[in-house]
Amino acid sequence: PKQPKQKGILYTSSRLHVCLKTTLNRCCAMAQFEVVTELTPEQTKTLHAMYHKQWWAQSRTLAEVEHLLRHSFSVALVEPATHSLVAYSRIVTDYLRFAHIFDVIVDEPFRGKNLGKRLMEAILTHPKLASVAKFELKCLPELEPFYKKCGFVLPDSQFVTLIYNKNTSN
Repeated sequence: PKQPKQKGILYTSSRLHVCLKTTLNRCCAMAQFEVVTELTPEQTKTLHAMYHKQWWAQSRTLAEVEHLLRHSFSVALVEPATHSLVAYSRIVTDYLRFAHIFDVIVDEPFRGKNLGKRLMEAILTHPKLASVAKFELKCLPELEPFYKKCGFVLPDSQFVTLIYNKNTSN
């Protein structure tokens, strides 16, 4: 059964669609991108290539990417006609209290077309994540305004982030 439309996302029983208005050559065109939560082998290879363009993920092997996919909840945008991966993020969650969003990527040719915003909307309104009370992410300071536009705020917290790195020899 169909669910009500929310923030440009149409939920159906089997697929999610994001309708986007993009301006191309001063013309307004509707572009549809399908929201998927599982990647095909070809999309996984594309994701691996997308990771290699990011300074924070250049060293990830295809086997590591496959491992991350098996142990995370993925939300991705693909072109329906070609099934090409255009945007991706993964979420680690208990599906109730917390969800941590990792690896938000929009492929370079698709940047500047509001796909990052649409990807975040797809995550925050996804039916499988509906019971999650709090979403968290880490980003570079220059990306803070983007995430604030998506509804994220800096925490009012006395907590600090501590990291234990098993791969460091001190």
